[in-house]
Amino acid sequence: MTSAQQLKILVADDSEIVRNSIASMLLKYDIHATFAKSGQQAIRLNEAEHFDLAILDIQMPGLSGIHAAIKMQNHPHIPKLVFLTGSLEVVHEKLINNLNAYKTLTKPIEFADIEEILDSLVNLDAQNHITEKTQLTELEHPEHEIFCYEDGLQRFGNNDVLFHQQLIKFTNVLETKLSYFFEHAVIEIEQGSTNSFANLQYFVHGVKGDAAFIGAYYLESIAKTANDALKVKSFTRKELDTLLSAAKLTLDEIQKHIKH
Repeated sequence: MTSAQQLKILVADDSEIVRNSIASMLLKYDIHATFAKSGQQAIRLNEAEHFDLAILDIQMPGLSGIHAAIKMQNHPHIPKLVFLTGSLEVVHEKLINNLNAYKTLTKPIEFADIEEILDSLVNLDAQNHITEKTQLTELEHPEHEIFCYEDGLQRFGNNDVLFHQQLIKFTNVLETKLSYFFEHAVIEIEQGSTNSFANLQYFVHGVKGDAAFIGAYYLESIAKTANDALKVKSFTRKELDTLLSAAKLTLDEIQKHIKH
C-alpha cells in the first residue's frame, strides 16, 4: 500500500508565500513536493512525471489552474485535482465540476485541509498524528485583527525561521511596490485604462491571498473589498487610501514581531 511519503504531489501557485506554506505542511508527512509558479510550468512538469495529486491555484497569470488541469486531461496519467481559490466564482465552479476535481480549498488553507486530503489518499497511521490533529485545529479569521502571529506561524509548520523569512519578503513587497504601483495604476484607471484594472486586480488579489496566509486578517479583508471593486471597475482613490492605510498598519504590526 502506498504511504504518504511515496505520494508524488505537484503544487502550482504564483505566490511564493503560499508555496512555502504548503511545502512546510507537506514536510510534516516527509513529502517533498514539486512546485510550479505558473499553469504552463505545471503542465510541463506533469508531462515529465506521473503525479498522484495536483494542487492548483485557480487564479495565476497566463494560464489559470483550471485551464492547466484541462490540458492535463490529455496526458495518459491524470492526477487527482485539488484547486485553491480566494473566492470561488460560479463560472469556475462549473468548470471544476466538469473536471471531477477531488476538492476545492479556500485560502488560506490549514494543515487540517492537507491532512484530510492525504488521509483520503493513503491509509495513514492515525495514532502517529493524533497529537498533531488535536493541536492543529481549523483557524478562525477575525477581520478586525491586524496581525495574528500564531496563526501565520501555524501555516508554516510552526517553523519560526521560515515564517520570519516570509514576513520579511511580504513586508518588502508592500514597502517597495505597493504605494508606487497603486498611485500610478489609479491615475491610469482614472484615464480609463482597461489593462490597469486587470493588472491592479491581479496585484490586489495576490496581496489578499498572502495576507491571509501570514495572519494579516485586516489587510486581507480590505484587499478583498478592493478586489471586489476592481472586478466591477469601481475602484477609486477612496479604496486606494483605505488599502494603503491597512497596509501601513499591517507593516507596523509585523515589524514589531520581526524585531523581537
